[in-house]
Amino acid sequence: MDIEIEKEQAQNPVTSSEQLTHDDDVLINLDTMDKLAESEDWAVRRNVAENFFTPPSILERLCLDQNWRVRQAVADHRNTPPGLLAQLANDKSRNVRIDVAHNKNTPPRALSQLAYDDDILVRRNVAYNPHTPPDTLAVLAHDDDKWIRLGVAQNFSTPPHTLTILVGDPDMYVCWAVAGNPNTPPNILMKMANEQDPLIRGQARQNPTYRHNDSTVTCLGDNVFKEI
Repeated sequence: MDIEIEKEQAQNPVTSSEQLTHDDDVLINLDTMDKLAESEDWAVRRNVAENFFTPPSILERLCLDQNWRVRQAVADHRNTPPGLLAQLANDKSRNVRIDVAHNKNTPPRALSQLAYDDDILVRRNVAYNPHTPPDTLAVLAHDDDKWIRLGVAQNFSTPPHTLTILVGDPDMYVCWAVAGNPNTPPNILMKMANEQDPLIRGQARQNPTYRHNDSTVTCLGDNVFKEI
């Protein structure tokens, strides 16, 4: 079969969705995918790995592919099982590990492992992943990279005590993200709502946690609050 035809078959979701309508067509479609997954051309195998309808059984085989671009497609696939992603967390290619760190199916233990990765882009994706464990986010809150700390500050899985630490971050945008996180403690938001910087002040006042607690306090000045 012509390589260009193989590439088109491997990545064509319209054809796949039509074939998946009937059980007999499913068998035909999976058989085609299975053959394409063995193609000599890495681009064909990558297209199979990128196809929305590729089942986990074929993704499992492709995660062992010699070409990192194919493994990267598996790491990025929304249907890749957690076990395969945990395996790919040890991949020698940074590009593969970056997508593992980004994938919402990646198990917490693998994310915690990747939080110590030497590659800065891997750690950044861990910081933004909503399934990263709170204790791992607490570690990343001390990272030298401001974009990693920003990801931690924006992550809704970040616990209050970690956000409290990030309030004093030297980067203004990290502080801005803390002001917008609903997990930020109310007493911290009260202070941030009176910051001199208008971006931080406005962000804190738009925080749903602040608006909820604001109904129980009376402002006596620019910096003084008293419980009713």
